[in-house]
Amino acid sequence: MLPKKGQVQSLDLFVSATVFIVLIVTLILVWDNFSKRLDAKVSYEDLSEKAIKITDVLVETRGVPDQWENDADKVNVIGLVSNDRVLSNNKIEEFIDMEYDDVKKLFNIEAYDFYFRIIDSNGAIIQVDDNDAEFGNKPSLSSKFVITIQRVVLKGGSEVVLEFTLWE
Repeated sequence: MLPKKGQVQSLDLFVSATVFIVLIVTLILVWDNFSKRLDAKVSYEDLSEKAIKITDVLVETRGVPDQWENDADKVNVIGLVSNDRVLSNNKIEEFIDMEYDDVKKLFNIEAYDFYFRIIDSNGAIIQVDDNDAEFGNKPSLSSKFVITIQRVVLKGGSEVVLEFTLWE
């Protein structure tokens, strides 16, 4: 009879190799899952940061130049207020009349979409010179990330809510 030592070693090698391959595949799957979650978190945080910065500029600055609403083609920074958190009807009108893609470039959000509106305390969109104070594209149900920032501001002596939604 032939000794069976070689057969046992082959079986040990096969079991070891199988366990090793299972561990490597598990490690790759866990790493891939972690990587996807990390990428999603980074994207979400980037979107949040951009939305917060945009609303800060809209409600805290007059824009650059200060009177950009008189010549919107020369605007560098869009600001919607005449004073800190006091909205200017002329600036809102001019903003709403701007081209969507031009606004995305000025906000440096070409990779995203946005929706802007100003609502009263009942949630109704306010009017600015007989036009709804809203602009942009509403997010769809299939949107990957949606961030909405709300800021309480004054318009005509009344508190209203400026709402800016940034989505991917």
